[in-house]
Amino acid sequence: MTPVWVFPAYPLLLTAPFGANLISAANRTGRLGVINTVPVALAAVTVQGTGFLISFMVCAAFLYRLMTQKLPRDHQRPGVFISIGPSGFTCAGLGSFPSFSSFPQVPARSLS
Repeated sequence: MTPVWVFPAYPLLLTAPFGANLISAANRTGRLGVINTVPVALAAVTVQGTGFLISFMVCAAFLYRLMTQKLPRDHQRPGVFISIGPSGFTCAGLGSFPSFSSFPQVPARSLS
């Protein structure tokens, strides 16, 4: 088992950033009436969550393998970083939705 098993879930992990960019582009060009933003956002987040759950299960199996066996061979070790990507895609996708919408946002002063 290697982290490369996550690759089939990567197209699912790109839907939230794509959906956010689609809504953002429609907002910038003044064509929000052309697309229904709520169904696009809900579908993108749902498919993104499905892809993250698939990648999380593969990552859990990989971590179990790392705990019970030793590290992969030297030529396979750079592939260990592949399992970090799905979390980054999910954070980037979900973080880009509130930046242009009317979702409640946390005030900047409350974070410090």
